[in-house]
Amino acid sequence: MSRAFTGAVRSSRVRLRRRTARGACGTGQVAPATREEFKTLAGDLEAVWSHPETDARLKKRIVRALIEELVVDVDGQAGEIVAVIHWKGGVHTGLRIPRRPRGYSRAHTPKEIVEAVGILVRICSDETIAGVLTRSGSVTGKPVDP
Repeated sequence: MSRAFTGAVRSSRVRLRRRTARGACGTGQVAPATREEFKTLAGDLEAVWSHPETDARLKKRIVRALIEELVVDVDGQAGEIVAVIHWKGGVHTGLRIPRRPRGYSRAHTPKEIVEAVGILVRICSDETIAGVLTRSGSVTGKPVDP
């Protein structure tokens, strides 16, 4: 692991130990955090989360530590998935996520790319089209195995 990642994790552990040591009369209970401690921990969380050596297992553990409950429903008329995140601590966040059309999957190529290829095929070779799509960051659908 890199030094930055290890340092961020170590500094978070040290702060947690200090907070536990300040607990009520040695009962081991964690003392309430100050606003500055929360800001520092949030900065560490961002560093740990976005670090290239952070694997999916650690991210799942972080999410499980922060989320109490996730309630999901489908709004068929609006074509959206409605989610409410109940964070530990009592805060709630509502999300409305567009739903994929029925019969559509990640294996489909977006309509805009199909239209662009339709125009480019008249004036460019396959290699040129592939290069244009790659440079623009376009993602095409997966080929279907027969």
